[in-house]
Amino acid sequence: MNALKVTMFAALICLGYQGMAQRGSFDPAERVSQEKQNVLESMEDLTEDQQVVIDEIYENHLEKVQELTTSTDGPSPELREKMMVINKEKNELMKDVLSDEQYAKYEQLIARKGRGPRGK
Repeated sequence: MNALKVTMFAALICLGYQGMAQRGSFDPAERVSQEKQNVLESMEDLTEDQQVVIDEIYENHLEKVQELTTSTDGPSPELREKMMVINKEKNELMKDVLSDEQYAKYEQLIARKGRGPRGK
């Protein structure tokens, strides 16, 4: 059940990335930075150690996303699949760092992130 949630979550994130790319406003650094900022600001009960590790997770995630997006010619099924793998890795690392309650809140924050004006 949990693996299904993570897979669906990653798919939603990838679709969000693809939608941004198709509108010409896809900036991996900005998207990852906004997500990290949202997580750190919204989760007030993070310890300093958790904040440091989360920062490292997002820096590593950004490197992978930038490498992937610069090595491809644009949106494709292959790009989407690779992005899903990268997002799944990030989420698994976040699950290791966060408590169960914090991770549940993290999942909600990330799910909300993909909603634009049409999702409201």
